[in-house]
Amino acid sequence: MNSLDNTLSFKEILEYKADDRYFNTPFLARQKDLILEDLQANILKGSKHKYSIYCLIKFNDSNKKSQKVNKMVNPQMDDQALEAVKNKIQQQLFKGGTLKPIKVCKEFINGQLEEEEDQGKKKKNKKKVLVPGEIRAWGRAKNELSTLDKVDAQIKKLLARKAQIKQVLPNTEMEKLMDLKNKVDELTARDENLRKQIRLKQDQIDYFKRLKDEVAVTLNQREWRNLKQEYDQISESLKEYSQSIDEHTSGLFFVNELAKINQKLQKLQSKKEAFFFFSNSSSAATSKRSISPNTPDGVEQFHSEDLTLKQEIARWLKNIPLTSAKDQMELPPDNNHVGLYLSYQGYQYLFNPKRIGQFINLNDDDIKAFEEGLEKRCQRAFGAVSKPTLDKDLANPSDALVLISTDDEDLISRIAKKEENKEDYQEELFDFFVESTKFKNIRFKAHFGSVAFKIGFRNPEKSNDAPRGWFGFKDGISNPRYFTSRDFEKQNGYKPDPPARLNTVLRRNELSPKPYACGSFVVLLKFRLFPSRFKGKIKKLSEKLGYEDYQGYAASNVIGRHKDGTPLVDPFTYPSRQKENYNDFDYKSDPEGLQCPMNSHVRKANPRSEADWRDRQIVRRGMVYGPLNLSKKDKDSPERGLLFVSYQSRLQHFEDIVNKGIYGYNFNRINVGKDALFTEKGEYKKGQKYVDASGRKVNAYTGENKQLVQFKGGQYFFASSISFIKTNLENCM
Repeated sequence: MNSLDNTLSFKEILEYKADDRYFNTPFLARQKDLILEDLQANILKGSKHKYSIYCLIKFNDSNKKSQKVNKMVNPQMDDQALEAVKNKIQQQLFKGGTLKPIKVCKEFINGQLEEEEDQGKKKKNKKKVLVPGEIRAWGRAKNELSTLDKVDAQIKKLLARKAQIKQVLPNTEMEKLMDLKNKVDELTARDENLRKQIRLKQDQIDYFKRLKDEVAVTLNQREWRNLKQEYDQISESLKEYSQSIDEHTSGLFFVNELAKINQKLQKLQSKKEAFFFFSNSSSAATSKRSISPNTPDGVEQFHSEDLTLKQEIARWLKNIPLTSAKDQMELPPDNNHVGLYLSYQGYQYLFNPKRIGQFINLNDDDIKAFEEGLEKRCQRAFGAVSKPTLDKDLANPSDALVLISTDDEDLISRIAKKEENKEDYQEELFDFFVESTKFKNIRFKAHFGSVAFKIGFRNPEKSNDAPRGWFGFKDGISNPRYFTSRDFEKQNGYKPDPPARLNTVLRRNELSPKPYACGSFVVLLKFRLFPSRFKGKIKKLSEKLGYEDYQGYAASNVIGRHKDGTPLVDPFTYPSRQKENYNDFDYKSDPEGLQCPMNSHVRKANPRSEADWRDRQIVRRGMVYGPLNLSKKDKDSPERGLLFVSYQSRLQHFEDIVNKGIYGYNFNRINVGKDALFTEKGEYKKGQKYVDASGRKVNAYTGENKQLVQFKGGQYFFASSISFIKTNLENCM
């Protein structure tokens, strides 16, 4: 085997099971590292962070125009009218290039707005037509000036505080403190690097100790001494740097406050620049842009005039600090994890089809599915949903999805407070997005289109406990396992599942220059859940089945597991007194669905009946969404639900689960109807019987016809290899 290692094709390596027992030679171990270093995080291992921020991005393009035509109003009217308003204001208020005070601008706008409204009313009385778009444009201009007022007030306040600090500290002292701050930053960076080295060395030492305990081998004493000596040297250096940091951090209070003030000033200046429509800047889609002389220092600008819009977007995507699967597996989750996924629309927008066609087969079934999209491929499930029902941010395709996993409690608490006060918190999320993606272009919204945010959390309590949904059931139990820890059995009390093959979730990324680059298809879905309706259905079902004293048994018939994840088939018992592998089972002992109903959610999604069912799995990463300040009085409002993300090497695997499983009717030649969670009025089938408390087969119908789960939108994406995004993305344009 060892002598033939270097003759293995990449396809053969992807067929290996993802476990160190299979990647057991130096060559294969190196191939594993190459794959993981270039693979984005969250695919092979689920995130340990409590929160995920889903950033849906639409690139801006002057050639992209809405295909929908409103018979009553031209959809472009407001934008055209706003341009006309800008020109009027410039003509009235600019003299010799000098802008009059905002107060004067407001007076002018108010007068014009009243005049336009009067004209609109007259026209409406005569011809019964809509008020012209120009009136709305004046209103928008008025709102923008009001925002500018607030921004200017904040800037003045910060500048006053800055002046106070400078009076307290002489310039010479300031220079010394700034030098000290730079030194502290440098030492902190070294400190972090040393800690990383220590972790790696500690892993090596632990490995040698484990090897010695398991195999009882005698280690090379010289090698051991050298390793220990190197470890001690690094530890000593770390102590010195930590001591230096402690010595230099005293007296930096004012410097740190100044740094925070400068950071706030940058954000406010950026906001002011974005709102300031009096400048003679060109339209959003123009590749050239004017650079304000007042742009704060340190704000990165894409100001190269010879770059096209697409090249600038590609340059930003290339600079996003993506997290690799290797870093996710080997380092603690101290920092945010960032992933970037492009949709078919995103690839189509950025790339030249002829160039891409040289690398990949555009007639591939999965590429066709990627192009056709979710609604067409899963028409019964997602194609017939009316637009008003959909989330407005998911009603039309996005170009890219940036997924940021975080434990930033400060961010979440600020958003929760604003949510409680019914204030808009999009700006907080936008600042977090800019910081996480290292995108500091102050004209993002105007130049690059739009970005919409969704917040997901592991469970309704927003804790580090196991993922769990709004219906109270533990989630993510049946995910395939990749590179399980050696200590899994010791930590969990049972043996792990057999490792899954890499090609279950990974496929070759032909557009990357690296031979072992992989990617994965991504499905994003949003479902609204109705917990009170579910509770009502379960109450009726439990009465029908004779489980009034424990309604959990009735609920388990709908879901297909008990709330803690225990399967409904032999030999599992509930409640269990010992730790067991809740994914090690099939339904051979229950062919009629008397233990686990065949229309239960878990069984419909994964019947476990085919010989290769483990090779056709998807990797599911679900997060719940809903109010951050949850009251016991809340029922189904405000809205709450599930943000579903899955990874798979083939979209057909996902589509089979939806079309043949959840939304399919026949199961083992029995018409059992749709998944019990997704059954709606008029869709109930009599083929499925439930077993009541006395052992009799009874009809499962309870008369509940309201939706328990409502589709709110979704889309296909592809998680490319990091090397493609960093090195080859611009070459395919």
